[in-house]
Amino acid sequence: FFFFFFAAMSTPSFVVGLIVGIGGTFGFVKSGSVMSLVMGLLSAGILMYAGSRIPTRFGYQLSIAYSLFLGVLMGMRYMSSGKFMPAGLVATLSLSLSLYNFFLYSTSSV
Repeated sequence: FFFFFFAAMSTPSFVVGLIVGIGGTFGFVKSGSVMSLVMGLLSAGILMYAGSRIPTRFGYQLSIAYSLFLGVLMGMRYMSSGKFMPAGLVATLSLSLSLYNFFLYSTSSV
């Protein structure tokens, strides 16, 4: 079952979701931020779920919308703090993922 789940999954969405989830967990361990843990795991879950639905219109739209939301939110945090880690990295990865999925969505036949 797990092989088929991961075989059909969009790898970039899975990787960005994994990085965001690990980052949220690391933020919790390092500074005790429960919000970092909750939002990191929630974001990871949404991106991984969207990645598992990527061959469909819904998967593309969810991945594009959520990665854009996350990229803009973390980009604003980066601009206010000036620190690349973690906000700048998450903003860069999320916006890159949204552009990648938008390109695939616009050139696909779904």
